[in-house]
Amino acid sequence: RRSVRATMISLLASRQMLLKSITTRNTGKIIERVEKKWSKDRNFSTKLNENEPKSKPNKQRLIIGFDINSRSTGYSIWNDRGESISYGIFDSSKENGTFAKGLAIREKMIKVKQEVENRLESVGQIEWIPAVEEFLNRVSMGHIKIVILLAQINSLVSYDCHQVFGRLPLRFEARDIRKHWNLPVRAEKGGSKNHVKATALEFVKKNFLPNLEVHVTKTGKVKDENFDVSDATLVAHYALHQLSKKGENLLKEKEVVEEVESKKKKEKKSKKNKKAESSPSEEPKDKKEKPKKSEKKTKVAKKETPEAKK
Repeated sequence: RRSVRATMISLLASRQMLLKSITTRNTGKIIERVEKKWSKDRNFSTKLNENEPKSKPNKQRLIIGFDINSRSTGYSIWNDRGESISYGIFDSSKENGTFAKGLAIREKMIKVKQEVENRLESVGQIEWIPAVEEFLNRVSMGHIKIVILLAQINSLVSYDCHQVFGRLPLRFEARDIRKHWNLPVRAEKGGSKNHVKATALEFVKKNFLPNLEVHVTKTGKVKDENFDVSDATLVAHYALHQLSKKGENLLKEKEVVEEVESKKKKEKKSKKNKKAESSPSEEPKDKKEKPKKSEKKTKVAKKETPEAKK
């Protein structure tokens, strides 16, 4: 900047000297050249501030997977490098009713988000990407009240994800998640569902969460809370895998689906309204065109009649 100022001062001095000393015919051209140089140097000083390297804020992407249930909802948070940050359970067994359960899950969701952001203040900005298992894509056996309750809680938690994390959750089928790691999808004949969940828990403990503490009841059975955490980690890692494949297109597809559909519906309605408005004015034109077609047919018939007679 000092060098730029020095050049500007020297150019101004040379400009004044030229105006006083030069008295030839080409004074106008010489003065224009000096003014052009002076204006370029002045613009150069302003460009220095624009071209200075701006410090870009660091961003970290966090994927939080959910396994939503009526009694306890498991969550597992991972960064885009595959490092575990936090995992646990949102207990809602003591709450009565779907809305009470949804509010309890939302409050605990906000607390976990604040704790993680406070712990990772030095990292910079955090981009949250929630992921959820698709609920009942196929019909399954079970009591109708439980099915309705799970559907309501799943929709409430998905809405809370949008409100808390500012993004609609990515939704994946449990079948696709388990097939990705060659895990059993359904229990075999004569087997139990707990066996399927137990295999997933062992897989998660070996590969993703070796320090996971497995809580057991007094009788020695594994608690369902452990299965919720293991399923949530599988959801989060499957989301990481899909993001590495599709990248930002996956987020755009899941986020903008509703907006695109609403825009298409509005466009269709507007087209229908325009057609309805323009249809009464176009009706008489169509009526005039119809007799012309009939006249053409009669002319063709008249031409063919002599040939048929021959």
